Amino acid sequence: MRRFFLWIHKWLGLLSTIFLVIAALSGSIIAFTDEIDRWLNPKLFSIDSSKEGAALKSSEWIAKVKERFPQAHINSYHLPQKSSDSILAGVKFGKGAPEPWSDYNQLFIDPRDGEVLGGRNTMRCCSQESIIPYLYRFHYTLGLPDRYGVWLMGGVAILWLFITLSGVWLSTPNLFKEGFWHRFKPSWKIKWGAKRYRWFLDTHRALGMWLLLPLFILALSSVALNLRNELFRPVVGLFSPLTPLPFEALKRYPPDPKFRPKVEFDEALERARVALAGEGIELEPRSIFYLGGFRSYMVLFGPKHPLGYGTPRIVIHAESGEYVSRYIPGRGSVGDRFTHLQFPLHSGQIAGIGGRIFVAILGLVITWACISGLYLWWKKNPFSRISLFNLKFKKEQS
Repeated sequence: MRRFFLWIHKWLGLLSTIFLVIAALSGSIIAFTDEIDRWLNPKLFSIDSSKEGAALKSSEWIAKVKERFPQAHINSYHLPQKSSDSILAGVKFGKGAPEPWSDYNQLFIDPRDGEVLGGRNTMRCCSQESIIPYLYRFHYTLGLPDRYGVWLMGGVAILWLFITLSGVWLSTPNLFKEGFWHRFKPSWKIKWGAKRYRWFLDTHRALGMWLLLPLFILALSSVALNLRNELFRPVVGLFSPLTPLPFEALKRYPPDPKFRPKVEFDEALERARVALAGEGIELEPRSIFYLGGFRSYMVLFGPKHPLGYGTPRIVIHAESGEYVSRYIPGRGSVGDRFTHLQFPLHSGQIAGIGGRIFVAILGLVITWACISGLYLWWKKNPFSRISLFNLKFKKEQS
């Protein structure tokens, strides 16, 4: 049995190492995506404090944007959280838009007069303006189109679960043999003065044991986020009933370029605020998205990194203005609450800034586990030793 788990741990580890290193290092960075993005692009995220004036309604600043760019269609925006913040708006440009604006999918706008401060394409790497949102998406897609990257990284997450569990098995001695605890202690210790191979082995094993629970949670939540509908929710649904996701019960409409919503952004925001208050929750809206395929608006509430279960969402129909769906984290069945926890756990925001720092550190630990595991395999692999011997022999001969 040990030989089987050793085979699992070794070959699944080798197969997934490069993907785990990419995900781990990018995850350590995007744990602070907003802070780093703002630091890199202060001229986009902040407005000129010397200018005075009250914030315009969304219909007013959208009209100002369309005066400059008639081809621009605003499909979402994030409300300023501070008086010094700009509006970050999602945009799609039609034909005839000037360069380089026609390539942008985000605009930054002064809420007081509708002035466009700049823009960027978050799908392109690697300018100073776009590197962080691109890295955020690269973290779970590797930049691959459609859902291929999402599925690939979801598969890697499944391998990661097996690697983690097989590592625990290999680090745990036979429970029924005498002296279990005496033989189990070395799995938790690092011999700092040991030779290189022993030190790599100790750190690889001990860090995995001490951080077993958070590493397992990170791997499981990766499966949940990348293979939500394909695997995670169906499996959870076998044990607990699940509330349909906000758009699962909504009608999907065929594309219609001529369709214009009867309900504008401002009205949708107000209707969503009233709907959330009716659920007994008093929070201010943070973002609003128009989803044309459903002819509906989705409004997100509360701070960007909320403690606990996450962000409440309300869906308002763009034709009737009716409150048609909701997503209230922390409510529902046990299965619902379990699924709600996955992103807050994965991002660390469940525990605030401390949780995000911890997740960033975990990313470095995972990177070291991959590097040390690769080193241990290389030292044990006879083919690598033969290749190294041949290299040394050729150098001596020359």
